[in-house]
Amino acid sequence: MLKATQQLMKEFGLTPIQSFEVKGRTGTYIVEILKNNEMTCTCPAGSLNKECRHKRIIRNTLKGEKYE
Repeated sequence: MLKATQQLMKEFGLTPIQSFEVKGRTGTYIVEILKNNEMTCTCPAGSLNKECRHKRIIRNTLKGEKYE
């Protein structure tokens, strides 16, 4: 699996507009919201474009909901 570099992300219009640090069970991960409203996460599941706990935390926080 190739990791996207900043240059490739710029070329495809996937530059992040917001970035958050989320403390996980095994470390701290970075969740970014891209221009196309997709989310990326640096955790193992997020690296495979799967829905992860960290993305849900940010999504619920931005909606004003409490994450359980």
